[in-house]
Amino acid sequence: MYRTWLFIFLFLPALVFAGENFFEAGIAYLYQENNLAVDSDNEKISSYSDPDDGFSKITPIVSFSYNFDKYYIKSSPLSTEGGGIQAGATFSDLLYSDLTIFAVYNLPTKVWKNPYELNTDRSHTYKNSYGLGARLEEIVDSAFSYEIKVQMDDVRSDEVGTLYDDLERDGYVISQKLYRKFGLNEHLFLNLGVTYSKGLYDGDANSYDKIGLLGRLSFNKKEYSAQLIYFFGYSKFDENHPIFGDTREDTGGSILLSVRKNNILGNENVFASIYCGAGIGKSNIDFYEKRFEFIGMGVGYSF
Repeated sequence: MYRTWLFIFLFLPALVFAGENFFEAGIAYLYQENNLAVDSDNEKISSYSDPDDGFSKITPIVSFSYNFDKYYIKSSPLSTEGGGIQAGATFSDLLYSDLTIFAVYNLPTKVWKNPYELNTDRSHTYKNSYGLGARLEEIVDSAFSYEIKVQMDDVRSDEVGTLYDDLERDGYVISQKLYRKFGLNEHLFLNLGVTYSKGLYDGDANSYDKIGLLGRLSFNKKEYSAQLIYFFGYSKFDENHPIFGDTREDTGGSILLSVRKNNILGNENVFASIYCGAGIGKSNIDFYEKRFEFIGMGVGYSF
């Protein structure tokens, strides 16, 4: 069975462990219903309805961060579909703000060469993604922060894009976030924000506008910490889908809970984490309906 790297994903810059050096590894159980997900249990579909059956897998968890002077390298904030690396530099007190410039490289992700083939085993290819971004934190000494990122996507052997020009999948995404931090007390923090993404692909039926709401509640004490993260988004695509004859509109949300216990076995550098999450995607085109659930645990070392 194909195994996907599942990187712990955060929708906002880290509050609890900002500037911490650590490495964490673990394992997770992932269940999903998704016609676009690539797996040996999902090679053949019989119709364009919502997913016939779900499938599950056991997959590793990897998360890390290393900071030196004003530079850092860490696992990038990504979804359960893959993992990658983010590296950057932070310049403090620039125009009364902290400016971070970063680059992102995503590990190649498996996608179907033609997701719409029926009653036959679909074959897979890879999508390469990489990008650049910038983040302003505590703008002009306020509690507001802003991030912009441009990500390039390149699908190798894009068979469906060869068959239908409007379904070509090469292009780029411009994403933006504006969020505000609230200190509820010395241990409890809340981040609330809005997002806007513009997908500009060679295929007009894959290009889109997406708006979203995000939030994170963080609790942090010496021995324990926890985070509850939520995201909700709505996407409207640019042109009619050539196979389904309709313009795609998606709504979806996800929620993640993580709990971390520090000072394992009396060692202040060792920690253990538990993760659980779920998400759902609804669409006016049944083929794009999806959902996922996962639960995992990891052990890490901070230094």
